[in-house]
Amino acid sequence: MKKIIFTSLNKNAGKTGIIIGLGKAINQKIGYLKPFGDRLLYRKKRLWDYDSAVISKIFNIEESPEGMTLGFDHSKLRYMYDETNIIEKIKSLITEVSSDTDVLFIESGKNIMHGVTVNLDALTIAKAADAKLIVVVSGDSDDIADELLYFKQHTSLKGIDFAGVVVNKVKDVDDFKMVYEDILHKIEIKILGIIPFEAELTYPSIQLISDMLMAKVISGEKALDQVVREVFVGAMSGDAAQRLEKFKNKNKLIITSGDRSDMILAAIETQCVGIILTNNILPQPNIIALASEKEVPLLLVHTDTHKVAKKIDQMVPLVDSTDMKKIGILEDSIKNYTTLVDLM
Repeated sequence: MKKIIFTSLNKNAGKTGIIIGLGKAINQKIGYLKPFGDRLLYRKKRLWDYDSAVISKIFNIEESPEGMTLGFDHSKLRYMYDETNIIEKIKSLITEVSSDTDVLFIESGKNIMHGVTVNLDALTIAKAADAKLIVVVSGDSDDIADELLYFKQHTSLKGIDFAGVVVNKVKDVDDFKMVYEDILHKIEIKILGIIPFEAELTYPSIQLISDMLMAKVISGEKALDQVVREVFVGAMSGDAAQRLEKFKNKNKLIITSGDRSDMILAAIETQCVGIILTNNILPQPNIIALASEKEVPLLLVHTDTHKVAKKIDQMVPLVDSTDMKKIGILEDSIKNYTTLVDLM
């Protein structure tokens, strides 16, 4: 069984997306572990890591997402495990998934150093698992070059099978190569691919927003895979909103209090992709019935409109298991712009 651990030099570099794309690009049985979770998801009265839950669904992994992660909190992990026990636990998890798996993907926490005080950082896991290490970097071109040089000069990879680096979300690949080719050559780090930025991957689905807000779905369960391209805070009357050009966008998500019947009706009539009902207020039954008839998702949350809008604005556009278009983009990116498949 091949074992590959993916880590990154910065947060939200796209590790999970690369794992999904690579898993789809190869015709092999996939296993997955994320020992230190960092994207908490509450499901069925249990705490899961969001990435574990998504990859489980995409690749039909039988193991529960709950069993793919040892914990989310440093203090609890320090209480539960010492250095020896946590290494043994990692090895035990690998043994459990290895019997019916061709490739095991292990994802580190949010960056290469995350979890070092509890022995769950990427380098410690790579040694314990005897896994090949791949580092993902993303961001502005200058930042990528700085991070790679710093990584080369200040990171000891002794005893680790280091495969190389994937440069992700690059807005101008040709310019990046032209400006930094000499620097990358001097650094002497194997570049496994340079993946261009894809705007489509930045738009969240209603399903993702529902998961991140822990919302209660009131209607439109079958339409949760729709993509949000515009977010509109319904702080005005429905009539005033309909006169705005932005409100005519059919891929819009409306955030409004459940007692704003005029705004909710205007949103439904203009074919929005979803409505978030804030303050835990349900609209009138006839409005819920109309939303159900037109298959418009109504998501009920306890928080107020301002807090919901702020949380969505700060939300990382993750992939969900129903978004086949994004999954296809990730697969094509791996095939067309990297040599990762050759490592398999």
